[in-house]
Amino acid sequence: MSSEKTISRSVAELREIAEQANVELAILLSIEESLRLALQWMMRDHGNSRKLSTLRFHTSFFERQLARVHVIADHGGTSSRTPIHIWPARWQP
Repeated sequence: MSSEKTISRSVAELREIAEQANVELAILLSIEESLRLALQWMMRDHGNSRKLSTLRFHTSFFERQLARVHVIADHGGTSSRTPIHIWPARWQP
């Protein structure tokens, strides 16, 4: 019985890690899209300072979110033998 509880707890923990990774990646992809949109803005007159401020904000947010995803990958995103790949294909090295 004890080993069954350990196995089910491990599966539940892995499922929770996978769900959290999906949420974090969805946020990261959303930030990436917002950066792309901000880069495409056509500014008139003195709007470039506003665009630059927006890009700085989104870049900072992207960096923080990317760090969160790294923590998940480093501290819970791998099992003892097989890594759980949580990166979108376009971000693969």
